[in-house]
Amino acid sequence: MTTTPSPGCPPLQTFYAGQCVAFQRYVITLVYNITFDPRLNDPTREEAVVFIRRFKNGLDIIFAPSIEVSYEVSAGFIFTEGSTIVSSPVGLANVTSETDVESLIRTGIANNATGDPALTSASASNFNECSDDETNDCGTSASCGDITEYPGYVCTCDPGFRDKNTTYTGRECEEQCVLDGECYCLNGGSCNAILHVGDPLCTCTQWYIGTRCENLNSSVVAALAVGLAAIVLAVVTLVLIACIKCRKKSPRRLNLRSSKRSRGSLGKYSSTNFNESWMPGTFTKVDGFKR
Repeated sequence: MTTTPSPGCPPLQTFYAGQCVAFQRYVITLVYNITFDPRLNDPTREEAVVFIRRFKNGLDIIFAPSIEVSYEVSAGFIFTEGSTIVSSPVGLANVTSETDVESLIRTGIANNATGDPALTSASASNFNECSDDETNDCGTSASCGDITEYPGYVCTCDPGFRDKNTTYTGRECEEQCVLDGECYCLNGGSCNAILHVGDPLCTCTQWYIGTRCENLNSSVVAALAVGLAAIVLAVVTLVLIACIKCRKKSPRRLNLRSSKRSRGSLGKYSSTNFNESWMPGTFTKVDGFKR
């Protein structure tokens, strides 16, 4: 029996018996009361092929029909001496307890469910999914941690990365200074990644505040507005003062046209004629006047 992958199942589950069920891997070891044959260590030999089939058939019988068994792990089978001992990583659907796995195997052996009298004992132990990239789905910027309970491993985003999937952690890790493909810090702010997983720290310019520098700094804007108003007022005041001083210092303009009219109205009594007619020491009659 093999697992049936389904795109509708979330991570750490597989499709079995018409539904998505939990899936975990274990290292299962079966001991046979058979003299060890060194040819078993060559997977191309007929002896090895036959014994591997014997191992699989036994487990299929023990776990059927409630548990599905898969052998997709690349580690393969290991044969060792001491009678004949066979170990292999095995994926089990619909069972998530190492204790339950061992109990099922031992019950099957005790009841001779496999019909194989040479099978004398069995055990189940934790399989390290982190030992092979094919047995875990952690992201490229995440680390894998092996655990014994379901699902057998945990994924954690590396320092400096943010986890975008809080349900199935460590699958979608994004640089802290990037959010949905854009810079995390807005409006020219500087991004400072932190060691633990989460959001970075933003150093904002003086004009902006907020976790991501998303808000205008109202106090700075207000201070700038007051300062600009004061500068404008000072400039206007200086211009007015300069204009007033300039008007006070400039002489009045002489109306030349009026001056010419005044001299013309004097006619023969103008300053020229007067000077010429009245000479010192003379007193003559001119036009009926004495001078």
